[in-house]
Amino acid sequence: MSAARAILAKDVRELRRDGRALLTLGRVLLLGIAALWLSAQRMRTAESARLEAAARERQTWLNQGPANPHSVAHFSMYAFKPQTSLALFEPGLAPYMGEAIWLEAHYQDPARFRAAEDATEARRFADLSPAWLVAVALPLVVIALGFASLAREREQGLWRQLAAAGVSSREVLRGKAGWLLAAAVGLAALVSLPTLLVSAGLPVPGDAGARWVLIGVALLLYAAALTGVTLAISAASRTTRGALLALLAFWMISVVLVPRLAGTAADAFAPVPPSLDFWTQVRKELREGSEERAKRLEAETLRRFGVARVEDLLVSFAGIELQASEEHGNAVFDKHFGAIRGAHARQQTLMRLAGLVSPAVAFRNATAAFAGTDAAHHWHFAGAAEAHRRAVVKALNDDMTAHARGQDFDYKADPRLWAAISAFTYVQPSWTVSRGALVDLGVLALWVAAAAASAFAAVRRWRVA
Repeated sequence: MSAARAILAKDVRELRRDGRALLTLGRVLLLGIAALWLSAQRMRTAESARLEAAARERQTWLNQGPANPHSVAHFSMYAFKPQTSLALFEPGLAPYMGEAIWLEAHYQDPARFRAAEDATEARRFADLSPAWLVAVALPLVVIALGFASLAREREQGLWRQLAAAGVSSREVLRGKAGWLLAAAVGLAALVSLPTLLVSAGLPVPGDAGARWVLIGVALLLYAAALTGVTLAISAASRTTRGALLALLAFWMISVVLVPRLAGTAADAFAPVPPSLDFWTQVRKELREGSEERAKRLEAETLRRFGVARVEDLLVSFAGIELQASEEHGNAVFDKHFGAIRGAHARQQTLMRLAGLVSPAVAFRNATAAFAGTDAAHHWHFAGAAEAHRRAVVKALNDDMTAHARGQDFDYKADPRLWAAISAFTYVQPSWTVSRGALVDLGVLALWVAAAAASAFAAVRRWRVA
């Protein structure tokens, strides 16, 4: 047996004898299972409510009876965002981005019903996720298991005995790293894998396999980074107490302070306009030049149909005017919602930079993206809902244009028109919509490389200590 394997076997035996370490591992595992079960119950209830609400909305839409198409365009419908099984592992930004969008004429509405707005302190516990536990609790477990692993050898002078026996400091480091990494990866897997067992009844993305592989890579890199940092600080410390204090400071800065400060800095760096300012500016631009646009539209329409008066048109000018208003509004909303989307993208860039200071931030960035609960996936849903809104409103305006001549807003369409308009359906995109998260995996890989290099450099200095 090699020296590294012998050291690994010795440390594993010591871990098994240490009841406190096993008790800590068991508590974290039980907490993960309990939190996952509560989240699964909540998500299944929410998914059932979503399906029921969507069915009720569709039935109401179909049962409107004869009505003016423009009135129906204002009545419109909701687009509901489905939650997938991967959100059990990492809810990400989903509780903050909204679950449904009201689709109506003239307006592009933001998503509504944000779960975080109604969350109580007790509810926050139920919202714990495996990803949160891995990001926050796993570093503490790794620190508890590994803070003394090398510092104790140095403090008690045991490394000199190992050196005298021909065991190099690198072999000592490899042996310690082997069991600590195995423990970290094993715990992360035990907390995460139950997600696959309790996700029945929730929609599964078509590329769920690829997403889970990428999440697994993020778990492995994060566990390796924590292992490397723990061993590097333990190797550089002259006492076990000093190693513990330094590692707890690392946890406090990396897991607690940096994510909060990075979020605050991101909001300041790329602020999203307040709702009142946003809608004030939108309504102003919707109204600007309305009279001039109406005159140009009338002149262009008369010229296109070759008539002298609106009354001579063989179609409803009101329908043409409504669709022209929609297209102007679409341009205004594209501009302003595009600005919000750009602000979110800049905020994400800053959060990725924060990952260079905190591996926990890089880990959460990556897992939210691969679980489909980041901003990019939300904007994909919002884009699909908006495309459906525009298609529905155009179909209603086109029907009015074709059939409402001489009646305009007194015209009532046959209910078969409502049935001909399909219900909103949403298919989650491929994970590549968030391919920028590969940068977060790269940042985690940098952490692994830097931590490993630091640990090797620290044990090399033992020879001259």
